[in-house]
Amino acid sequence: MKDMTKLFITGAAAALLVACSSAKTPSGPDLGSVLDRTVMALEYAEAQLEKPEGEAEGEAQLETFTSLMHQAMNLDPAFYSKPVGISLREDAAFVGFADLNGNNVSDAGEKDIFTVELDAERNRIIATDVISGEGTYRVSGAGLMAGYFAGRLLGRQGRAGVKPSSFANRTVKSTTDYRKSRPAPSARSSTRSGSSRAGK
Repeated sequence: MKDMTKLFITGAAAALLVACSSAKTPSGPDLGSVLDRTVMALEYAEAQLEKPEGEAEGEAQLETFTSLMHQAMNLDPAFYSKPVGISLREDAAFVGFADLNGNNVSDAGEKDIFTVELDAERNRIIATDVISGEGTYRVSGAGLMAGYFAGRLLGRQGRAGVKPSSFANRTVKSTTDYRKSRPAPSARSSTRSGSSRAGK
């Protein structure tokens, strides 16, 4: 796992410095950065992790992928003022929460801040700010929805009763429109106050 983490961070850090430089607003996280990091984690998993044998090994790899999502959401530069925890719901939605103690477990008092869901019918990944209700989407890259990890997540959606039409009436902005609505980054926007990973 350590080697995988090093490869992920090494390959991703340069891209993140450019892709994730948007500012945080008081209402919640930068969903554009959430989507960029989600796509990066999916692409990494598809390229680096071998297809597991059997259901138990498949579930274990989903846990590994959730850990990759957690690492991706907490790379510098930060897009939220607190460390971000990630959990995977039964309906295959990823939930980002304010992980105040940094243990990646949603404890009492640690509020949800965003969700990430796959909409295979429209070939898009949707991020929603739980705090404000604002949402945006990113059209996935060629073949991303057909990949193994996306397939496992979509299968989990189906078992939880989520239908492709569930996302049809979702009110979300395009990524371009969403980014236009964000304020310009400030000098302090990419650091967490008091974070050990970034200066004040």
